[in-house]
Amino acid sequence: MATIQEQLIEKGVKKGLEQGLAQGIEKGLAQGVKKGLEQGLEKGLAQGQRATLHQLLRRKFGNAADQVQTRVDAATPAEVTIWLHRILFATTLDEVFTE
Repeated sequence: MATIQEQLIEKGVKKGLEQGLAQGIEKGLAQGVKKGLEQGLEKGLAQGQRATLHQLLRRKFGNAADQVQTRVDAATPAEVTIWLHRILFATTLDEVFTE
């Protein structure tokens, strides 16, 4: 038979574990939501930049821009940013995409 002190300790440990678990779950969910929002924003920004580049390429180079659509879709956000800057002064598609 457990003493009153042992029962109180057991009760305190149980309550502490429950509170710790609840706090851990809450913190984990908050971090997950934050990370998910950040990733979603990054993905949305990248898609917007690609769409803008596609529109600018079509407007400036017409149907010739269709030949680089796959390349733009597979590009990193950094590459798309560089190409968005280059298109301002490029006179040919090659000038946009030349390394």
